[in-house]
Amino acid sequence: MMLRKIDRNLGFGQQAVDPGPPQLPTDIEAPLLPDAVLHDTMLPKNWPICIPIVRHRIFLDIPLVYQRFTKMAYIGWYLHSSAICTNLIAMIISAASGLTTFVNVLWAILMLLGIPVAFIVYFLLYSAFKREKTWMMVLWFFCYSCQIVYQIICAVGFKDGGAGAYMVYDADQAGKKILAIVLAVSLIIWIIVIIYSIVLIIRAGSVEYKIMGGNRAALASAGETAVDVARDNQEYLRQLANDNRDQIRQYAVDNREAIGQVAYENRRTLYDVGREVLDNPGPHQH
Repeated sequence: MMLRKIDRNLGFGQQAVDPGPPQLPTDIEAPLLPDAVLHDTMLPKNWPICIPIVRHRIFLDIPLVYQRFTKMAYIGWYLHSSAICTNLIAMIISAASGLTTFVNVLWAILMLLGIPVAFIVYFLLYSAFKREKTWMMVLWFFCYSCQIVYQIICAVGFKDGGAGAYMVYDADQAGKKILAIVLAVSLIIWIIVIIYSIVLIIRAGSVEYKIMGGNRAALASAGETAVDVARDNQEYLRQLANDNRDQIRQYAVDNREAIGQVAYENRRTLYDVGREVLDNPGPHQH
């Protein structure tokens, strides 16, 4: 019954009224196109909005199981960028009040480079999830750990360009209470960013486990279930394929490069699932 329902939804098994060139129903063309090839070839770059350099579409590029964590990492990048910008504003006010010089402001301006660098680190995570590459995840873990160290240094503060605890103390000792409050705001933002980053990197452990094979048993189970369903309905599937062989052949020809690319990129998973099914035959295997 389930397969017959799928058959009706896809439009297979129906006789064409006007015979002509075989063509796959339009309502299933997009879902059947391999995601990796479709996204890489058909969707334009969209980030940043002013001058698009990369394509950034979490809901399309990232598997559903990783989307929430990717969004959290993206928010973390925004928090990191906000902390750097607040740091610059605090250093400008500090120089205007005479506590520091505008040379220190130049150092704070150089710290703005931390914004694109942090995005590169984030995009490394994005690519790791998109392609499900373990080495990219490990590299992101290392780079993000270095970023947390950088955030801690900024929170502690250094007179050359960091509006942290050190600068708050200097402003308070100099009797500049308003400046001390401004610097304290920058310090609080850095502390929030550090806490958020630590929570993020701790949660990354469970996500990395999934990429490294924590869900392999689930994939094998799903593959075995699919094989059992195919065995139980092999006559129906054979008839369905025979009735629509021209459509299937035409679709395969039109999308042969895309199909080959996806099969190549997922060859390890396909092999593992196949081995699991062969090593643990279902009840219908003789």
